[in-house]
Order: sequence, then C-alpha cells, then structure tokens
Amino acid sequence: MRVGEGLLACTLPRADWTHEAHLAACCYLLSERPDVDVDADIGGIIRRFNDSTEGVSDDHHVYQDTVTCASVAGVHLHLADCRGA
Repeated sequence: MRVGEGLLACTLPRADWTHEAHLAACCYLLSERPDVDVDADIGGIIRRFNDSTEGVSDDHHVYQDTVTCASVAGVHLHLADCRGA
C-alpha cells in the first residue's frame, strides 16, 4: 500500500522506487485500486512520479514504456493465477 499510494501521490522517496517497488505498486494498483486504469494510465503515473522526484531523464533514469507494459501484463497473469489457485 505504501509504495502504490506513494507512487500515486508522488510522495514515495526516490530511493524506494526500485524494480521491486515497480512490481509491488503494480500489484497493489491492479488488486486494490479499481478506480485506476493501470493499463491506460501507468505510463503517465510513472512519468509524473519521475518528474516530481528526479527531473532528469538520462541513460540511467528513463521511463521504458515497453518494459512497463510487459510488466503490467505479467502482473495481470500472476494475479489471475493467484485468484485461480
């Protein structure tokens, strides 16, 4: 919850925004926030967060839409599998 809500509110400390946090936020948003259209909005959510915490986009700090979309698809599959188990 902390990571997902921190992402949405742009209050998550930048140091906490790890690859694991990306997946945790995605899991949280998909399972707990039906008001958020993760598939359509995740790119904008992450870009807004990045802009609020770094203000820089370089080879090490850049939003990757393809990677994000693949991650969201994987989390959808994971959650479906968990619900079916």
